[in-house]
Amino acid sequence: MSVLVVGGDKVNSIKEVLKEELGADRFIHYTARNKKPNKNGIPKRVDLMVFLVDYLNHDIMKKFKNIAKRRGLPFITTHSASHLKECLGKMRFIFDPNVS
Repeated sequence: MSVLVVGGDKVNSIKEVLKEELGADRFIHYTARNKKPNKNGIPKRVDLMVFLVDYLNHDIMKKFKNIAKRRGLPFITTHSASHLKECLGKMRFIFDPNVS
């Protein structure tokens, strides 16, 4: 599973939660601290997007959320690793390949 993390500076705890809870093995991280939207866009092989809202420019979040919605990508907005773990617990059925 490939995850794009947008926002934040140090995301090791976020990566650990995603590894433990979802088995994610590929990570792309955009810090999104600057005021210009990231020109890289969303890579084609992304299965989930995580927005760290406390460390993210609102224009960039809006741009990436719109792209995610158009592509049908699931995304989570969170502010910490513990909150992310809680959100994933509620969403587990979306990522479980055994659920039809």
